[in-house]
Amino acid sequence: MAISGVVDSLISDVVSGWVACDGHTDIQVVATFDEEEITVPANIPRRDLGEKSGKFGFRIHLPRSAVPSELFNGRLSLRAVQKDQSVPLKIWEPLRQAASLESMDFQGLAHAVRFLSPENRTEFNKIFSEPKSWQQLSDKKQLCVVAYAHDASAWFPYFYSYYTSIVEPSSIFIVTPSPRSFDDYTLGGITSIDGFPYDNPARSQIMSRICQGLQAYYEWTLLCDVDEIVVPHPDSEKSFPEALAELKDGVSISRGFDVIQMDGEADFDFSRPVLDQRRFGLAASGMCKPHLARVPVRWSIGYHFTNHKPQFETSGKGFVTLHLKWACNKVRADVARIVQRTKYTASNTASYALESVVIEKHPALAGATPKILSIGSEEMKAFERQFIASARYSSEEDLWAAEHFVSSTLFELRK
Repeated sequence: MAISGVVDSLISDVVSGWVACDGHTDIQVVATFDEEEITVPANIPRRDLGEKSGKFGFRIHLPRSAVPSELFNGRLSLRAVQKDQSVPLKIWEPLRQAASLESMDFQGLAHAVRFLSPENRTEFNKIFSEPKSWQQLSDKKQLCVVAYAHDASAWFPYFYSYYTSIVEPSSIFIVTPSPRSFDDYTLGGITSIDGFPYDNPARSQIMSRICQGLQAYYEWTLLCDVDEIVVPHPDSEKSFPEALAELKDGVSISRGFDVIQMDGEADFDFSRPVLDQRRFGLAASGMCKPHLARVPVRWSIGYHFTNHKPQFETSGKGFVTLHLKWACNKVRADVARIVQRTKYTASNTASYALESVVIEKHPALAGATPKILSIGSEEMKAFERQFIASARYSSEEDLWAAEHFVSSTLFELRK
């Protein structure tokens, strides 16, 4: 009677799977890795495959970390051996997909994953999100910040001042069509897209790739625009590192607010914290963004969503996004001048960008005087529930998305 088996997991330096013994005993599994052989018995009960499946598992510690593609390039092979029989082990389909996708771009990944069955897609996502060998570096820094900036004017000086209070300047990375405008700033890196028009899909792809690469050296990446200030939830009274250390998942969604310059409030002072000079904000679903990630993800246009299901941290915990677009009329006029000289690939994007910065008053405040509630109120919690309930998954794009809406209530952002 023949023996057979499957390799169903490869995580860092551990490869495992099972062998169908079919009445045989003393079956060994031999891994050949970089011309070195490691032999272990197949003797671990695999009850997850059924009490009477007749399948026994194995677990092999390799001399170094490996990646799924090495199962196909000749560096790593496994076989089951029993007396004079030697049978190559098959590769479980989701693991095969993980190997083939290591060299794919994100569009290819999305198209490939959608052909898997729901069960295999779930298993594949588990494998693809498992830490690779580089994610085990013991000397990784906690956080880096990645942002797109048209140039170094408007909100960028404030963005730089705030985020350099959290990370060192060498941990800030900028993508820009105007690289020379940043000559006076110390940065970790500048990716120039000089000469290219503003293109939302292209922007989301390059930013996704940069963040994924930086996760080799940083535990967390924070992806944002320069008018987005991500702060610990005011009710948490935590510092940024403390709030970051409390996060449990691989991706964290911030509660988002359009910060409002109220009548009588002075122009924005770039030397002061946001909440020292602005008290109120409108809850905006479009600003509830997955800024923080410590696993490879693919962001949608505008970084609004990823291929991970959105879910807020517990009330009063996590982070809040302070969107500064409406925080100062004077700076918004500077942004309008930038938008006017920017070339866009899509005319509707250009129209929206310009129209949204020349309006003096937030559209949600055009009517009656809004009521004011605390950020921890039941109405805010209802807003969060509405956002999560509207989230839908697109298998075609392998992305989540939710409805865009803004509260009619002003929320007190200070504790």
